[in-house]
Amino acid sequence: MLSVFFSVGSVVTSAVALALLPPFSCPDAGTCDVSTQNNGWRYLLVTMSLLTIVMVVLRNGWFRLYETPKFLLQNKRRADVVMVLKKVATFNGKKQARDAQQSPIMDGAESDEAHAWLEWPETDADCASQRTDAGRVPHGWMRSAMRRVHEAANIKSHVKLLRPLFAPGLRRTTILVWAIWGIVAMGFTMFNVFLPKLLETHAPPSPGHSTQIAVYRDSLIYAISGVPGSLLGAWLVDTRLGRIYSMVLATSISGVALIGFAFAAKAHISALTVVASSVFGLTSTLMFAVIYAYTPEVFRPAVRGTACGMASAVGRVVGIVAPL
Repeated sequence: MLSVFFSVGSVVTSAVALALLPPFSCPDAGTCDVSTQNNGWRYLLVTMSLLTIVMVVLRNGWFRLYETPKFLLQNKRRADVVMVLKKVATFNGKKQARDAQQSPIMDGAESDEAHAWLEWPETDADCASQRTDAGRVPHGWMRSAMRRVHEAANIKSHVKLLRPLFAPGLRRTTILVWAIWGIVAMGFTMFNVFLPKLLETHAPPSPGHSTQIAVYRDSLIYAISGVPGSLLGAWLVDTRLGRIYSMVLATSISGVALIGFAFAAKAHISALTVVASSVFGLTSTLMFAVIYAYTPEVFRPAVRGTACGMASAVGRVVGIVAPL
């Protein structure tokens, strides 16, 4: 689903660009008063900024996501486990059979079997300390913010989190997963940066905005082609192909599409160029969908969050460098 929303966001951005850039930009040929006729990019940035603000408000005010109980248990936060489970039960309309103080997670008197599902059971004193800290409302947000800043600046703790990824049993997996994310991100980003410029240089100049309209229209078609790719990837990972062969299929077709795109662009065959770019758009988002599903499965729960975050970060960093 992450890759689906990524594709939908690309479609929205391309559609807004098609609606705002050509009519409020300088014509393809002729003179232009930049101060009055070339404000389309400003309108685009303002529009996307407003949409981003709306998404931030919805994310923090409507779509409330909680930490998983697994993560909270690993960090010795049993009191928060109860709170999260109660909120999830309330959201789903389930009746709460127990109060937090009666929950087996908070009760320290039961047998060891009751704690068998806990990987890091802490003492009741730790839970009492958590409840006491949670009750201190004044300046609580400030202490929490300062703690997060301090944790973010602690380089040693970050290095310590990365060490398990390079243990003998995970070293090769980590390197290969990072390589997959980096190579896919590089190819995807380079093509996305290269496509609008190539479409523009291959289109003949015209007195109006027809060239710009054609460029942004083809970019919108390319973005739309990525939406079914995400859905197809989500389906393929559960078929007989599985994760590995789905990636092989997607990358192979992507390579063929890029070769076809190169020959079509050299021959100035616009229709074939659009088809080849659309095929690449479909298979590239299919690749990302499969990678998103594959990466968490090859790491154990204790390091899964760090491994997935670092893999995604490698892809982002490579994506930043790729246009250079």
